[in-house]
Amino acid sequence: MTRTENIELLLRISESLDIKETDFKRRLYNYILVNLGLFNTIILTRNHYKHLAETITNRIGEHFLLNNGYHKIKSRKRKIVTPKYISIWFIIHNTKLSHDYIGKMFSFKDHSMISHAKKTIQNLMDVDRFFKEDIQVFGEKLNLRDGLNN
Repeated sequence: MTRTENIELLLRISESLDIKETDFKRRLYNYILVNLGLFNTIILTRNHYKHLAETITNRIGEHFLLNNGYHKIKSRKRKIVTPKYISIWFIIHNTKLSHDYIGKMFSFKDHSMISHAKKTIQNLMDVDRFFKEDIQVFGEKLNLRDGLNN
């Protein structure tokens, strides 16, 4: 069995345990990660995604001549909303952060605005080819996937 198959097997076993104490399951999961040498990899990956999300947000804000805190401003003005939505689009397509985490990062109450932002940008790209080209240019500038081939 490969390392990944071992992990999946151990996780399935830990999930199937009919023990009400979640602390035991958490300890077993951490034991698996530490013994297989994956604990540091998971932490580094999560921190990398958070840093990448901040970088995307800051770079897009710079492009639109907005200050660094623009993504926390609650506004319906197009000059604020468009960069927010573009940032969200790139964060979704280039990280594995949850919609809830991204929502908290942008001061939204829950994940629903993130889903709305993703759908809005997709609709704009489907209708407006110039907007789609702008998204591709942003992706090239940021050296990121633009999500168009996903």
